[in-house]
Amino acid sequence: MFQKETVLRKLQKILSGKGNKLFDNQVFFYNAIFGMTNSEAFPEELIAYMETAERDGPRERGRQDIEAFFKGGLDNSSSNIGKHINDDPGMGIPKFHCVHYAQAEHKREICKRLAAVLRYSANRHGTDLGELFLRLKGELSCASGILAQAETADGMLLATILYEIVQTYLGERRSPEESVEETAFGKVNMKRQVEEYYLTCDCYEATSIDFFFALRRMAGQNVIASSNLAGFYYVGMEFVVKNEAGGPNGTYVVERNLEQAAHYFKRAASSQPPYAPALYSYGYMLLHDETGELSAEQRMEESERYYRLAAAQKFHHAVSGLGDLALLRADRLRKQPGAEARSEEIVTELAAAISYFDQAERMGSFWGPIKAAQFLDNPAYEPYREQALAKAGLTGEQTARTRWKQAVAMGNVFAMDELAMLDLRLGYIEEAREMLEQAAGMNYPNASYHLARHFYGADGIRPDDQKYRRYLEKASHDGSARASLVLGKLALAAHGAAKTTEEKLNQQKLASAWFQKAEEQNFACFEKDVYEQLRQYK
Repeated sequence: MFQKETVLRKLQKILSGKGNKLFDNQVFFYNAIFGMTNSEAFPEELIAYMETAERDGPRERGRQDIEAFFKGGLDNSSSNIGKHINDDPGMGIPKFHCVHYAQAEHKREICKRLAAVLRYSANRHGTDLGELFLRLKGELSCASGILAQAETADGMLLATILYEIVQTYLGERRSPEESVEETAFGKVNMKRQVEEYYLTCDCYEATSIDFFFALRRMAGQNVIASSNLAGFYYVGMEFVVKNEAGGPNGTYVVERNLEQAAHYFKRAASSQPPYAPALYSYGYMLLHDETGELSAEQRMEESERYYRLAAAQKFHHAVSGLGDLALLRADRLRKQPGAEARSEEIVTELAAAISYFDQAERMGSFWGPIKAAQFLDNPAYEPYREQALAKAGLTGEQTARTRWKQAVAMGNVFAMDELAMLDLRLGYIEEAREMLEQAAGMNYPNASYHLARHFYGADGIRPDDQKYRRYLEKASHDGSARASLVLGKLALAAHGAAKTTEEKLNQQKLASAWFQKAEEQNFACFEKDVYEQLRQYK
């Protein structure tokens, strides 16, 4: 269904074989990526050994055990492994080899283990990791958001990049389940479909395995079940298994599977009358190249067709999505040579975009005013903005501030932070402070960080050391890598000013802890400049 050469095959070719590589062959590669990353398959003491072993170290027992695992920890058959990597029909990766990647709580441990494997293998082969990173960036940037942004990478960042690439591959695999040819839904009685769904599926808890299996049973005959099942396949899910008869309890992991998600979304979208959430979701997958091998133009055309069908059902996400498509077309025109001669086309697309965003807002979507505010505040659209607004028939006050206020009135915390930043630029200081405090109270990390930086820092509007640290610590607690980085810098400054050895040691430990936290947070939501700053303190 997807590209003939899988993402995992591309990764294997970059990392294994002759030359500046990490692994001897695809067997070593596979056992490392899927076996050594699993704490149940590869012991922690060997990971600790890999983190410290040098290239010319003695060939002791630990090294022998590692080498033996490379050769056959999960599988020693190159033929089998090749089929797994290629995702051959009926020969995909066995679930027990890769299920740990499907559980988000294992990410930190997997990345730590990958970093150890990278260090050990680089020492073993004398590999230049910088050169390897450039090859990855040249060939697989589309498979990792971090890789697309980063320009350099240390061992831990490179491990996180490999984790993202493997996740991309796992989501794109063919379905491990037998594919069943199912006809389109066609004409349905939607009222009866809703009643049937509540009686057969919604009667179970949303996190219960019984709910998932009910969706599976009903997906062939119920539009809503088919669409909701697709949603679980799209994101991956862990369901609770409770055995009331005294049997084993635990969890059942549904791995992310884009093929299954696309199948069930498309099938649910085939009903008459159409089911808008499925129409929109399948259109979204088309737009983001998650449904198969279509050209960019084909994907845009098909995505627009599905969005229009959903919009006709008054589904506001689809209306906003049509605005995104118009904006995307305008941006393509702007970036083409001779854009000045195509000014009228650009204005037409921008007018369509702002019209859709305005319509979505009137339908109750907070994305409508958010997208409109971003359009109105983007200097790239300044040459065309006035004409686009006039062509769209939008009169009266059309400012980014007005639109952000609309999104805030809908309760959107992102809009609160953006409105506060705009108010700071425009001089509405008190309004900005109140808005940031409200968003910080809703545990939005950027708001707490912005309060600390713009109001209470040494160069802020109202310097206050106590509030500065308090809001930085709250931002860090809520997930801000940038706030954790600043707290690390503060601890280093305190280390420099400390008068006793004990105090210096304590501040040094505190700084290291903040920097480690910042690094982990930044891997979850990567920001290039935060990463570059953190590298200075390693």
